[in-house]
Amino acid sequence: MELTKIYSVAGMLKSANGMIKSRPFRSPSQNISESALCGGGSIPKPGEVSLANAGILFLDEFPEFSRSAIEALRSPLEDRHITISRVKATYTYPSRFMLVAARNNCPCGFYPDRRRCRCTSGEIFRYQSKVSHPIMDRIDIRLQINPISYDELFGKTEGISSREARAIITKARKMQEERYKDEEFIFNSELPQGLINKYIILEKKQRKLLESIFDSSDMSARGYFRMLRLARTIADIEGHENITENDIEEAAFFRNENDTGRDTIC
Repeated sequence: MELTKIYSVAGMLKSANGMIKSRPFRSPSQNISESALCGGGSIPKPGEVSLANAGILFLDEFPEFSRSAIEALRSPLEDRHITISRVKATYTYPSRFMLVAARNNCPCGFYPDRRRCRCTSGEIFRYQSKVSHPIMDRIDIRLQINPISYDELFGKTEGISSREARAIITKARKMQEERYKDEEFIFNSELPQGLINKYIILEKKQRKLLESIFDSSDMSARGYFRMLRLARTIADIEGHENITENDIEEAAFFRNENDTGRDTIC
């Protein structure tokens, strides 16, 4: 119903029965303006961050978006809503979306393969700097995708199927729904910082590991608590209530704090 209201306000409600029943997948082009991405206009309408509410916002070639559009994502990624102020009124729209973004490591796309990459160090630095640290800090998983070989591409080895992945995720989701049944949120990613100690119980050895990871990386306070939430989710996927050292180490791997060059981030 919330999503249906958003599309109705935006003038995009085309469903025959007047109700949207599937989660949205929005993939705007790189030349989108800040107002089109986050909402705006003389009478502000919802932007892509609200049209992707309860679904996925996919931004391909992330650094190719304008700097102002990228930086405008700070508020909706953190607050899960977007507020647009005008002279006569202030409008607030929901923006509870999952951001999935992809980028190359350099303008030509071949770095760090110096046999093919011809970009200068300055070009590589400027390209990667288009996505600022505050934006990267709000992204829970930063994963580099390395090139695969011919045998890997056409081999017979198969990974987990979509059906198997769905079953695992559904089970983890039910664990979270049960855990937060008395709260106003459902998922670990929505866990307020003030409630982390209530729902994430750590023993001395886990705290020692977290301290070591924090001191040895460039992790911010925001990154620390996001890694904790991620470790809580990994534990749910593994099917155990208490977070282990393995869960924390896996969360730290996916946060990838010390590596600024990435192909895919989400």
